[in-house]
Amino acid sequence: MARGFPEAMRIIVAGVSEPSMTAPFRYSDTGFIVLAELVRRVSGEPLDRFTHKRFYQPLGMRDTTFNPPKAWRPRIAPTEFVQGQMLRGVVHDPRARELHGVAGHAGSSPPPMISGASAACCSRAARSGDGSIFLPLP
Repeated sequence: MARGFPEAMRIIVAGVSEPSMTAPFRYSDTGFIVLAELVRRVSGEPLDRFTHKRFYQPLGMRDTTFNPPKAWRPRIAPTEFVQGQMLRGVVHDPRARELHGVAGHAGSSPPPMISGASAACCSRAARSGDGSIFLPLP
């Protein structure tokens, strides 16, 4: 398993394979891992800082973050046992954990109400047709 994005990218590039007749589909989160690295290379910021600055903060999503602080843990639902320890406030996806809890496919921890609000925002953006996630102020 990789230890951070540079190592993950080396492993991904070395192991990329195309679907075949004997293996037409294989679950993979590789694209989302690559997406996070692409965000870092284009913006100059890691995914957690980029999403905080560009999405969560402008939308007022104060309780949404990667790697929530320990003080928030009593408000976070536990997810599963890993190596005899219940995970709470720690991403349960093993690849995302190896990427220090910040990955394009897992790791962000919004409360359920906020998750719905962000989904609604993305839905409005899809309908707007201009690619913007923010609607103009009235």
